[in-house]
Amino acid sequence: MRAVLTLVVVAFGALMASAFAFSQDDRWDFAAPHKKRCSLGTMLDMNRCLADEYKKVDARLNDVYRQLTASLADPSALRKSQAAWVKFRDLDCEYASSGITTDGSLRPFNDNACRIDMTEKRIRDLERYLQWDCNGCPPRK
Repeated sequence: MRAVLTLVVVAFGALMASAFAFSQDDRWDFAAPHKKRCSLGTMLDMNRCLADEYKKVDARLNDVYRQLTASLADPSALRKSQAAWVKFRDLDCEYASSGITTDGSLRPFNDNACRIDMTEKRIRDLERYLQWDCNGCPPRK
């Protein structure tokens, strides 16, 4: 009985420590709500769920990007910036996952979480650009 109680206390302590660490990262992890939505089922289920979440976030990014390019007199600088950002996102996520084997079941989850996080941040940047109205801002149509 004492061994079972000790095991329960240790397991609860570990769970609370990981929950606290996860909540501290939530401020900067824009993928956190998506990961929480995809935290049930098998690893395959979670990977599929997070891949679907990434598709939704990427579609939102594309919508905001289209709005912004349509509003600009000359969107060529934005197009170059977006192409560079996509390369940066992919390389940064490759680095973020570099400690996980490429054939492991955790790799797709980590890759999609990274892409979601970075894409959510890029959406915020592009939305801010949509609201810009200043001297020196890119000319609008």
